[in-house]
Amino acid sequence: MVVEEFIGETLCAVTAITALVGTRIVHGLRLPTEGGWVMPAINYYALPGTRKGVSVTTFSINCRAREIDDARKISRLVLDTFVGIDGMGKYGGTTTFSAYRIFLTADHQVIPEIGGYNSPVDITFVY
Repeated sequence: MVVEEFIGETLCAVTAITALVGTRIVHGLRLPTEGGWVMPAINYYALPGTRKGVSVTTFSINCRAREIDDARKISRLVLDTFVGIDGMGKYGGTTTFSAYRIFLTADHQVIPEIGGYNSPVDITFVY
């Protein structure tokens, strides 16, 4: 399993997250639909950067909703899901992804967008 799959499967496994966004969890940049973004939703993508001898990838996880409080609620659930599980090696039950550390890189404020709000967080995986 690669880190992108791990993120997607982990987010989809959290009932509190899927209760808010359903199946709208997408790896990559989201494309707007006719009439605006489909929300609430999460999209995530890798930001550039690696280090010699170890794989380090930072992902921007964008939590979008029509209401500001809903966007922030989704991002808090994402943070609770990933932050604080460092140093445990293998995660997620049957997954084969191993990480040495998972940590919060940036917790951005809510960003107004057309038709809603984005509450992005950047999380770094060291594996």
